[in-house]
Amino acid sequence: MSERAVFLDLESTGLGHGAGTVAFVVGLATLDGDHWQIEQWLLTQLSGELALLADLEARVRALGGPLVTFNGASFDLPLLRGRLRRCGLATDAFAGTHLDLLPVARRLWRGRGPDCRLTTLERTQLGVQRYGDIAGRAIPEVFWTALREPHEARAREAVRRVVGHNLVDVLTMPALAGAMARTLAAPGDPELVQRAVDHRNAIGRRARKAAALHGAGRAATPAPKPVVDASSAARTAQDADLRRVAHLGS
Repeated sequence: MSERAVFLDLESTGLGHGAGTVAFVVGLATLDGDHWQIEQWLLTQLSGELALLADLEARVRALGGPLVTFNGASFDLPLLRGRLRRCGLATDAFAGTHLDLLPVARRLWRGRGPDCRLTTLERTQLGVQRYGDIAGRAIPEVFWTALREPHEARAREAVRRVVGHNLVDVLTMPALAGAMARTLAAPGDPELVQRAVDHRNAIGRRARKAAALHGAGRAATPAPKPVVDASSAARTAQDADLRRVAHLGS
């Protein structure tokens, strides 16, 4: 994850991956020098989904860094890939190296607080308390209400709160990733020492499994005749190996 990471979070109209679930707010956070750059996309009409997804895909592809999410392996990325396919768009930008912070949080802090939700970890690990936030369970209905009542002040305010909620989410993830890195580097008590070891062992097992599967796949496929010089081929193979070690947070 030494490349410039792209932190991603979305708000949707549901909790499943069915045809009726749409991402209507998407946020990205990237480090730009000493400052965080935040970019957000807001869907205001269903007819605008194609344009939103095309622009988001192009931006993620241009940034090129590994994606970092919180529960993105199970929800955010499958939803985005599904919507991209429905719109006839490429999904490659969301199929590369990805770190999901939720499994890491569970390994390090499960049982050391009420739960491992993002807002809970803000309080317990970062000392941050949200004020005026919208409850997550209320977010799915906001989009449909705004479609039915686009000129209602209450509906517009609800959308504004969802956008604010998403903004805080994408800013929390880099801070939480930093807290995780510090905990892994210098665990504060014997229990955390053991948890840090367990985490590294889990990552090692997954990396070795991914490398073994990739090696088996290459062994089963007849090697084509070389068409480039050996040094270039070696670099390409190394890059392919790195790209396939994905979802290392899982």
